[in-house]
Amino acid sequence: MLFNEELGAVVQVDRDSRDALIGAAGETGLGDILHCIGRPVEGNRVRIKHNGKMISERDRADCHRAYSSTTWQMQRMRDN
Repeated sequence: MLFNEELGAVVQVDRDSRDALIGAAGETGLGDILHCIGRPVEGNRVRIKHNGKMISERDRADCHRAYSSTTWQMQRMRDN
């Protein structure tokens, strides 16, 4: 869900505004497609948890390289 080529957006709002954003999305019919996916943390580590269990913890630069490589491979196959 987080790493795909489909139309979407990641929006960061402060904690005090989160409920208002969720409410506004619900009023416009977008409530079912809005998901809270995380929060900013100090440092350069990306931590992915599911149901409270740590699934992955990696350096941000490593995640960026993996994503860029995958995107490049997909574009190469598509554009050829």
